[in-house]
Amino acid sequence: MPHHTPGHSPGHVVYYHQKDNVLIGGDLFTSRRQRIRKPMSIFTANMAQAIKSGQIVKKLKPKSLCVCHGNEVQDPHKQYDLLREKMLS
Repeated sequence: MPHHTPGHSPGHVVYYHQKDNVLIGGDLFTSRRQRIRKPMSIFTANMAQAIKSGQIVKKLKPKSLCVCHGNEVQDPHKQYDLLREKMLS
Protein backbone atom coordinates (compact mmCIF):
# COMPACT_ATOMS: atom_id res chain seq x y z
CA MET A 1 0.00 0.00 0.00
CA PRO A 2 1.53 3.37 -0.99
CA HIS A 3 1.68 6.30 1.43
CA HIS A 4 2.43 9.85 0.28
CA THR A 5 5.59 11.20 1.93
CA PRO A 6 6.52 14.45 0.19
CA GLY A 7 9.63 16.40 1.06
CA HIS A 8 12.43 14.61 -0.72
CA SER A 9 10.37 15.24 -3.82
CA PRO A 10 6.77 16.45 -4.21
CA GLY A 11 5.45 13.04 -5.31
CA HIS A 12 7.56 10.82 -3.07
CA VAL A 13 5.80 7.72 -1.73
CA VAL A 14 6.72 4.81 0.49
CA TYR A 15 5.24 1.33 0.27
CA TYR A 16 4.14 -0.67 3.28
CA HIS A 17 3.81 -4.45 3.12
CA GLN A 18 1.56 -5.12 6.07
CA LYS A 19 1.84 -8.93 6.05
CA ASP A 20 5.64 -8.79 6.46
CA ASN A 21 5.62 -5.48 8.39
CA VAL A 22 8.18 -3.97 5.99
CA LEU A 23 8.32 -0.37 4.82
CA ILE A 24 10.04 0.35 1.51
CA GLY A 25 11.14 3.91 2.21
CA GLY A 26 12.88 4.95 -0.99
CA ASP A 27 14.55 8.29 -0.22
CA LEU A 28 12.51 9.06 2.91
CA PHE A 29 15.67 8.47 4.96
CA THR A 30 19.20 7.28 4.47
CA SER A 31 20.78 4.81 6.87
CA ARG A 32 24.14 3.95 8.29
CA ARG A 33 25.12 1.34 10.86
CA GLN A 34 21.51 0.31 11.47
CA ARG A 35 20.47 3.92 12.22
CA ILE A 36 18.08 6.06 10.22
CA ARG A 37 19.51 9.35 9.05
CA LYS A 38 18.09 12.37 7.31
CA PRO A 39 17.64 12.26 3.55
CA MET A 40 20.40 13.77 1.43
CA SER A 41 20.04 17.53 1.79
CA ILE A 42 21.36 18.36 -1.66
CA PHE A 43 18.64 16.21 -3.27
CA THR A 44 15.78 17.01 -0.89
CA ALA A 45 13.43 19.73 -2.09
CA ASN A 46 11.82 20.52 1.28
CA MET A 47 13.63 19.19 4.37
CA ALA A 48 10.94 20.39 6.81
CA GLN A 49 8.33 18.47 4.88
CA ALA A 50 10.62 15.44 4.66
CA ILE A 51 11.03 15.47 8.45
CA LYS A 52 7.26 15.58 8.86
CA SER A 53 6.80 12.76 6.33
CA GLY A 54 9.24 10.65 8.34
CA GLN A 55 6.58 10.34 11.02
CA ILE A 56 5.09 7.55 8.93
CA VAL A 57 7.47 5.16 10.73
CA LYS A 58 5.85 6.10 14.06
CA LYS A 59 2.39 5.56 12.59
CA LEU A 60 3.05 2.19 10.92
CA LYS A 61 5.76 0.88 13.28
CA PRO A 62 7.39 -1.37 10.68
CA LYS A 63 9.71 -4.09 11.89
CA SER A 64 12.01 -3.35 8.97
CA LEU A 65 12.72 -0.28 6.83
CA CYS A 66 14.48 -0.51 3.48
CA VAL A 67 15.92 2.68 1.99
CA CYS A 68 17.67 3.44 -1.29
CA HIS A 69 20.82 4.84 0.31
CA GLY A 70 22.00 2.58 3.10
CA ASN A 71 21.10 -0.71 4.66
CA GLU A 72 17.96 -2.15 6.18
CA VAL A 73 17.03 -0.74 9.60
CA GLN A 74 15.12 -2.68 12.25
CA ASP A 75 12.38 -0.93 14.27
CA PRO A 76 12.96 2.55 12.80
CA HIS A 77 10.04 3.96 14.79
CA LYS A 78 12.17 3.62 17.93
CA GLN A 79 14.76 5.97 16.39
CA TYR A 80 12.55 8.59 14.77
CA ASP A 81 12.07 11.01 17.69
CA LEU A 82 15.81 11.28 18.30
CA LEU A 83 16.50 11.84 14.60
CA ARG A 84 13.74 14.45 14.35
CA GLU A 85 15.08 16.31 17.38
CA LYS A 86 18.59 16.25 15.94
CA MET A 87 17.39 17.49 12.54
CA LEU A 88 15.41 20.37 14.04
CA SER A 89 18.23 21.64 16.26
